[in-house]
Amino acid sequence: MRRATILLAAFAFIVFMPGCGSQSQTPPPVQLPLAVVAPFSLTITDTPPAGVTVLFFQLSLTGASLTSQSGQSVSLMSSSNPIPVNITQLQTDSAFLLTTGVPGGDFSTSNGQRLTPA
Repeated sequence: MRRATILLAAFAFIVFMPGCGSQSQTPPPVQLPLAVVAPFSLTITDTPPAGVTVLFFQLSLTGASLTSQSGQSVSLMSSSNPIPVNITQLQTDSAFLLTTGVPGGDFSTSNGQRLTPA
């Protein structure tokens, strides 16, 4: 009986002691601040002047950009991938052009409206 107790104690010591040892403390990983990127979608529409009817007019958009209030320009689309737009349909509908991410900041339109992604 004594021998079984010693074997059980030795087994418990061997099994449970490694969990009681000192563990090396690893510092938490350093997290660099990520640039805030806000989703941005671009849609185009048109309202022709009164008395004007457009029968057919199509164009290809090759570029669009936002300019921040600090003067930094953010390109929204690539000139190597132009987007065709049928202006005739814009008299009654709007055309979805793209969705992209832009860095957070303050942007303003040419008519003074303020856009603030993020």
